[in-house]
Amino acid sequence: MLKWIKEGMKIMKVTQLSKLAVIGSAVVCVFILSGSGAAHAARDPWTSPFSQNSIWNMPIGSNASYQSFGHFPVGSYVHADPEYHVKTYSTDPIRNIYGVPNWTSRCSDTSNLQGTINIPDDFIVADATTNPYSTPNNVAAFLKPDGHTLIQLEPLTRCTAGGNVFGYRWSTDLDIQGEGIGGTHWGSGLSAIGGSIRHGELTGTAPIKHALKLNVWGNYLYYNNSDTTKGYRWPADRSDAGAPSNYHGTNPKIEMGALMAISPSATESSLGLQTVAGKKLFHALQDYGAYIADDTGWDAYAFSLSVEAMNEFEEVNGYSFNQGSSATGNSKVYYDDFNKLITNLYVIDNNSSTNVGGGGTPRAVLADAAFSAMDNTAPSVPTNFQLTSKTTNSISLSWTASTDNVRVMEYDIFNGSQLLGSTYGKTSLTLNNLTINTTYLLKIRARDTGLNASAFTTPISMTTYDGYSENFDDGVAQNWSLGTGTLVEYQKLKMTNWGGTTSGIYSNRVFSAPNTGNNYVYRVKLQTDASDNNGKTRVYFNYLDTSNTYYVQLGGGTSNSVELKKVVGGIETTLASYGAYEIKNNSWPKLEIKYEKGGYITVKGIRAGTTTTLFNLVQDTSLTSGKIGVGVSGTQSFAEDVEVVINENAASPAVTPYAENFDDGLAQNWTLSNASVTFSRLQLTNWSGLASGIYDNATYSGAYTYKAALQTDAGDNNGKTRIYFNYTNTNNTYFVQFGGGTVNTVELKKVFGGVESTLGTYSGAYTIKNWDWPSIEITYNNGSMTIKGTRGTTVTTLFQNVTDSTLTSGKIGIGSLNTQSFAENISIN
Repeated sequence: MLKWIKEGMKIMKVTQLSKLAVIGSAVVCVFILSGSGAAHAARDPWTSPFSQNSIWNMPIGSNASYQSFGHFPVGSYVHADPEYHVKTYSTDPIRNIYGVPNWTSRCSDTSNLQGTINIPDDFIVADATTNPYSTPNNVAAFLKPDGHTLIQLEPLTRCTAGGNVFGYRWSTDLDIQGEGIGGTHWGSGLSAIGGSIRHGELTGTAPIKHALKLNVWGNYLYYNNSDTTKGYRWPADRSDAGAPSNYHGTNPKIEMGALMAISPSATESSLGLQTVAGKKLFHALQDYGAYIADDTGWDAYAFSLSVEAMNEFEEVNGYSFNQGSSATGNSKVYYDDFNKLITNLYVIDNNSSTNVGGGGTPRAVLADAAFSAMDNTAPSVPTNFQLTSKTTNSISLSWTASTDNVRVMEYDIFNGSQLLGSTYGKTSLTLNNLTINTTYLLKIRARDTGLNASAFTTPISMTTYDGYSENFDDGVAQNWSLGTGTLVEYQKLKMTNWGGTTSGIYSNRVFSAPNTGNNYVYRVKLQTDASDNNGKTRVYFNYLDTSNTYYVQLGGGTSNSVELKKVVGGIETTLASYGAYEIKNNSWPKLEIKYEKGGYITVKGIRAGTTTTLFNLVQDTSLTSGKIGVGVSGTQSFAEDVEVVINENAASPAVTPYAENFDDGLAQNWTLSNASVTFSRLQLTNWSGLASGIYDNATYSGAYTYKAALQTDAGDNNGKTRIYFNYTNTNNTYFVQFGGGTVNTVELKKVFGGVESTLGTYSGAYTIKNWDWPSIEITYNNGSMTIKGTRGTTVTTLFQNVTDSTLTSGKIGIGSLNTQSFAENISIN
């Protein structure tokens, strides 16, 4: 998994590959009290850990003593304390565990050996950082290969693949089927997996059936140096090291380890709860409560969530679990719900080791005392994996969901063996921070809550656009020439000159539309401080210097003018004018300039999803190439999210996958000439001319991969077998042509306007004669063609990146000339 979590004071970067996983799933917990109701079915110990009488599985009882209502005030921030829950296997390498030398540089010392652990070499959890400041707890529980023993660490860190693992280890490795009290929430000594909200618990229909873990500000916790248990109460076995100076609470009942709960008389309605998550947390707090496990260190509250549960929450709800008082919209409603729960908590004052939950009749049905075997059924393979859109540095994908006997937890997308991204509730994902003009071979798998992984989909080739992008997030305008008054400030390019002009020009590349039909698209978000039309903001393209350039000029205020200008030899000319399109009101509209071969200029404004065409196909051929940039005249303006895309829309939208094996005896939607389906194969027979089969139901363009398995009866090179692509008719098509026999020729051909030409000839022979049915793969990518043959496990590249832009789209098919040939297992992706 490659994902940034950047909320408030926490920033984490996690890389996770191989079969080890960070886990989240619904937890079904248990209760043991006499007179309780019927129990649930036997439990999978991974998704429902610890014994029936564990503190994490014990409901609150009817004799519970509710004390100290309203102790906690509204917090200015609410968030998740993410936890890593990991299964390991005997095949994973054994690596050393070392204690961290300090909180901010965790991988720098190997003097404090803490034992060993099975862990894949490609599992990484990044170090803490000081700029930005990020020191996450990284509480972690690893299940050893025996399926019983838990290793617990905090703060989990592994800075390099195959390197040492860092984190202080809980002194005793616990059994996942035991009581499970202790662990590496070092502020309390409570478990790293018990009480954690797992994948599906905040989004599914089932209630949360276990106690929670709650972090609160030490300012509200009681500490008395004269007490035997200074600053804590059972089940905690400690308080924070800084408790003497950081705990300032006045209520001796509320210490680290206190069980907090909501009154039995409260309802969702009486608390005014509105969100699904708020209501689910409400019932968990009312039925099971939450143990105080750590100090947040400031005016904030947190529940412990698995990383998967935290990510799933954001994907399903559209906002993060981490929210502050400045939240708006739905996230503010959720933030308010969280605080309503916190401010309505009581302490269960008679909770103890001999009276867990306060005693009496439990509020919830007990879970079964017995454990089942851990789930080992893998999900189905995702289907319809395809490209939906792309940019210079991102690729957006979608697929059809997998199914599973328990619950699909996540989808992982790989480029070869490199994990690029994961998603936890959606069937779509955008891979960001990719490299410009780079081909990725992408595949996807599903994993369930038991960490069982499906097989991968067939890899598909996808290439990011050529171009350029810059968001100034690193505070630098690299390779930009900045005029006086232009600088990067607050991750934006700021241009200030109230009495003249200034600009920022990207100087590292000249952009043009070199071939017929080609284009480049330049986008930039704008905002101005100009209060009237006299202050101008400019977007330059095909820029040579101030005396030779095109630019779009936007006035300030709300009733401004927009002009398309050119300057040639220092003489300025207005090519076109538009009415008002303001960039004043902090809405940050995106200006899009498309320059096409032939001098055609189209300019659009995009604001909150609404596109306005300002200028359409204005033609001028004075300046055919140049740099891009932004500038101002007599004002202060800002720019961000600069992007240039070369040949955008040259690729088609997502290609609809297609497969045909002819097993049903039909060639549905195929036009056949001297061809038929026999013995579940497409047979093409014409010993003295052409035979063909053309798939008529789709036209393909842009980027796609076409495969077919072939066999011929041709005894020598005179009998030809063909694979057509970008086929319009016999006079306009590409095809790969194989001679017969065992010493044949292989050619890449083009027919245009009835004229046949050879684009390439393979240097050797590649026979399709010997009934071993090699698979021929044609990868077409916007005018670039690569052809490979696969026989058994051996892949042979016949043609590599042959370029020709004559035929940009068409159908696919199979043909033969003066022979009999066969095809099967046809696919398009």
